[in-house]
Amino acid sequence: MAEALHSLLAEPVDAADSDRRADLVLESAWLPVMWMPLTAPLLAESTLHALARHRLALLWGEPDDPGPAWDLRVLYRPGDASATVYALAPGRRASLVEAAKRAGWQWASLQPAFEWAWQLQRKTADGWWVCVEQDRALVARRRQGQWQAFDASASLPEPGTDALAHWQACARHESHRRGLVFDASEPLVAEAGP
Repeated sequence: MAEALHSLLAEPVDAADSDRRADLVLESAWLPVMWMPLTAPLLAESTLHALARHRLALLWGEPDDPGPAWDLRVLYRPGDASATVYALAPGRRASLVEAAKRAGWQWASLQPAFEWAWQLQRKTADGWWVCVEQDRALVARRRQGQWQAFDASASLPEPGTDALAHWQACARHESHRRGLVFDASEPLVAEAGP
């Protein structure tokens, strides 16, 4: 990964431009996202982080690993019914920092593509949001400021097919998976990531 980023950033460094900073936006293949519905909505931060690490270990950890030592970004306010967790593996972070350093850059920020695209989009307060990535889509339902359903691995539509019908089918599937009633009249916005 470091080599690929280095070649991307390898334009000549101007001595007068010593403060070269860039925002790095990573898709979920590089910065995994996990949505966690919670049964106890008033969790302490330490409990929430422990739960997130446990679930990360189940998904990406080794059998005897107590939980990945990944950097976590947890989006949660006390009382929320769910939390959104972004995780960055230490080796991946080191590769990103090294690539930027070798090219004479610094990362101004590192942002998850899903969150970055949502912050830019915000056309609808409630409804379905589809963030299209290179190899998958993230399909989520937002209601009253919180995610209520979240599929971080939805398939992309086949070329030449009706994309809207595909996204509606993904939303319907996620609704049923979460025990929600699917309403085809709810807004559905699909947008490609960075």
